[in-house]
Amino acid sequence: MILLLVLLLFCFPCFSEEGSPDSSLLIVHVPAVDLRREPVPAKKNDFSHDPLQETQLFYGEKVKVLEQKNGWSRVEALEQLEWTHHEKWEGYPGWVRSDHLTVTPPSGWEPDQVITAPTAEIREKPEEDAPVLLRLFLGARIVGAQLIAPL
Repeated sequence: MILLLVLLLFCFPCFSEEGSPDSSLLIVHVPAVDLRREPVPAKKNDFSHDPLQETQLFYGEKVKVLEQKNGWSRVEALEQLEWTHHEKWEGYPGWVRSDHLTVTPPSGWEPDQVITAPTAEIREKPEEDAPVLLRLFLGARIVGAQLIAPL
């Protein structure tokens, strides 16, 4: 079994409206988050179609913050392009909870691994019984990963 040990996974502070970063570029720091048409949460325990959910963003995806309102950020999902009513390719627009975003890493800290399994567990140590720090989904981008395979 391959285990992922992610170095510096939690090194970047969470984004909050009080401590907004200098740049409007942020990254998703939770496994998955809904990109919504309006800044309202999904109904809990309701598995019916949600017309306000546009798409999902995954851990490590970059977004550009356009506006903030009541704990929500209106963003442009820079890695999910769509042909817009402006007749050009732009990042998918929508709203996400601000606490699901964090400042972008320093220059040179681009993701160097992508999760290719349906899910992956990020563990505290490269041991099978080590505590799980985070569960990520297919397509999540990670920085500073070291792949460790048993001999």
